[in-house]
Amino acid sequence: MRTPFHETVSGAPAVAEYADMQYTAKGEAFGVLKRAYGYLRDGRWYLVTGYKVGDLVSEWVSQVQFDPQLVGYVEGAPPVPSENLTPNTIDPDRATYDSVASVELTQAEEVVHSLSSAKERSVDAAFDFALSNEVDVDMWMIAAPLGFGVAKSMAKAKVSVGVRGSLEFSNSWADETAVSQGENTARAMKVDLSGSWEDPLKPLNPSVGRRYVPVNTGFAVVQSQTADVFALRLAHSGTLVAYRIQPNPDIPKDWNVVPFPLNPRYTKQGTLDGTVGYDEHGKVLDPDYAGARDHGEYSYYKPREAYAIKRRIQRDQQRLRSYYETVSTDTGTPDPTAERAGRVLGGAIGGDTTPGKGRETAGNATGDGFSRRDLVNTYVWTADGGFFAETTETTDVVSETTSGSYSMSGSVGASVGTSFDVMGVGVNAQLDASVGGGMSVTRARGREATRSFGLNVVCSPSGNVQQYDANRKPVFDADGKPVNAPGKVDAYRFLSFYLGEDTEHFDTFFHKVVDPSWLDGTDPNAAALRQARQSDRKPPCWRVMHRVTFVSRLLPPLAAAGAAPLEQAMRQLDVESNYELVRRLDPYVKGAATSAAELSAAVRAALAAHLPELVPHADQVIGFLAQYYGVEG
Repeated sequence: MRTPFHETVSGAPAVAEYADMQYTAKGEAFGVLKRAYGYLRDGRWYLVTGYKVGDLVSEWVSQVQFDPQLVGYVEGAPPVPSENLTPNTIDPDRATYDSVASVELTQAEEVVHSLSSAKERSVDAAFDFALSNEVDVDMWMIAAPLGFGVAKSMAKAKVSVGVRGSLEFSNSWADETAVSQGENTARAMKVDLSGSWEDPLKPLNPSVGRRYVPVNTGFAVVQSQTADVFALRLAHSGTLVAYRIQPNPDIPKDWNVVPFPLNPRYTKQGTLDGTVGYDEHGKVLDPDYAGARDHGEYSYYKPREAYAIKRRIQRDQQRLRSYYETVSTDTGTPDPTAERAGRVLGGAIGGDTTPGKGRETAGNATGDGFSRRDLVNTYVWTADGGFFAETTETTDVVSETTSGSYSMSGSVGASVGTSFDVMGVGVNAQLDASVGGGMSVTRARGREATRSFGLNVVCSPSGNVQQYDANRKPVFDADGKPVNAPGKVDAYRFLSFYLGEDTEHFDTFFHKVVDPSWLDGTDPNAAALRQARQSDRKPPCWRVMHRVTFVSRLLPPLAAAGAAPLEQAMRQLDVESNYELVRRLDPYVKGAATSAAELSAAVRAALAAHLPELVPHADQVIGFLAQYYGVEG
């Protein structure tokens, strides 16, 4: 029987049930099972939702982050040679090479607010008196021969005597009060080396043996929102119906760390220059760097890029020094102090923090961002146990002081004087008196912000380059001396960079640094970073990266048939590696490492005097010495 509630449809309707999250008046989440109907009518699709079927039990599971914004990223731990990370003295079943290399980004900031008040009161009194006496003397001569005569003045004199004195009195009281409160903010981002042992049945380089292969992982620092994950279940059976994600309104945007795999064609942890030691045929190449047999820039070994960035940082440092040295102290010229202070205290994304303009906002912005200044540190590791580090840290200090003062003083005085005669003697007396007081009050408020920034690097891969047999027993020659394993690294140099916030680093991250196949995959961290890539604007972000500029490996005892002529000549001279050749020539050429021409002349002279067998290979020797000293051609 048709009713007004009946409608004609074009086909069988579709019915589906779904879970929905709702909130009570108190903000408590609960689940509801609902039903939806879909049907076609007159060529149109109609959807009816919201029909409640029953209640669901909501169960809080975990939290996830969403809407991330990329703040900065660290391109993994400092590079280490995996050909040195072998199970010589380490049992692979019980130990690893975890944490033999690490980089830590540190920033410490202190902000101190201070108030001071000083008050001084004083009472002053002064008394002056004067007493004088004046006598007139007049001598006459009288001539009277006949009993009478004439009186004549013979001499006149005036005598005066005076006494003066003063008395002063002063008393003062002073009060001074000062109070200060400060806060220290410290940020640290540390990345340690980690990895796993190679499959003993499938070693990449059987001559080196089983290696500890580090993971090629970086870490992105983001600021993201937080959401709660709820599981919705049927009340009577506990059957899972759905997961629902709800933003948490009580948690503001905060810091998070997202791990990501580095693009192996960009840099690959465990191989410094695309090579993993030697075998009887020469270099053993990493699968991602099949062309590394020829000389070139592979993996971390990119000296031209590294020194170009280092020169730019040095120029920026020189410009900064020149800026402070050239600021005029003439009061008639514009004062750049406030503008410079605002730039020093700028936050991560910017904002007007100029002292005197919105101090409350400026004070809150202080400490919001990492340093804007670039850093470069140089490290040299040797298998003999030496580790050289040339590091730089920055410090920014801004002080503001605002003070006001007033003073008040007053005095009152009186004067009394008199004169009289005593037996023909005139006496004058005078007394002056004054009483005064004063008060001064001074108040001041101040703020001082100090920010220091630096990179801390630890790099201690295995320096044991001795050869071991299949049973992990050390190998010795006939004279009982240790036999070194060919292909292991005996020295290398790398630079670690901190590059301040720049929009260019945002593009570099998504187009070069992160593994593109992983970024397009289903990993939750990849999904989070894809949200950051889809932001409306490209926020500036900082970057920590590493570059290798010198690598020395132990050469085989007998150079392979296809080995370079220089390697064959070095083995004939019992020079085991490039670094060993550097150490032999360093005393003679180090002082000339200021220009390519001077270095070339010094190397040729040193070879002719001390290693004449290598004179035909002087150009190659000059080449890697120039790389070692960082001298441009």
